[in-house]
Amino acid sequence: MARQTQKRKHANTQTESGGQARKSLLALPRVTITVPHTEPLPLVYKARHADVQLDARHAEALRRVHDALVGRARLHNGRPVDTTADVVRWLIEQIADAIGLPERWPPQPAKPAVEETAEPQRHGDTEVTPSSE
Repeated sequence: MARQTQKRKHANTQTESGGQARKSLLALPRVTITVPHTEPLPLVYKARHADVQLDARHAEALRRVHDALVGRARLHNGRPVDTTADVVRWLIEQIADAIGLPERWPPQPAKPAVEETAEPQRHGDTEVTPSSE
């Protein structure tokens, strides 16, 4: 009995010059969804972990998005989308971009300008006053 090998479908395709070229995300079918959101609520706990059991329909939808993104998409931090957890992160990043959240969250406040003071400083028993020259 001859051993048969099955070739796995890859996101990369062969180009005429023999090099590898990625298929574009833009070439794939797309769906548009409407996602409700609110303005931020003060002092509300924000979950950073979700452990989810999916039913068969959810799993199929996730697998289809996964297969479309692997080898074609990257997260904002530059990592490629490889796992289903990466797919969930990628989807949430798309929502965050659409509602205008900055990539760095929480936003970092502007640093105040450093002002020089002419207050005397104590070094041991000696008081040193900065000169204004």
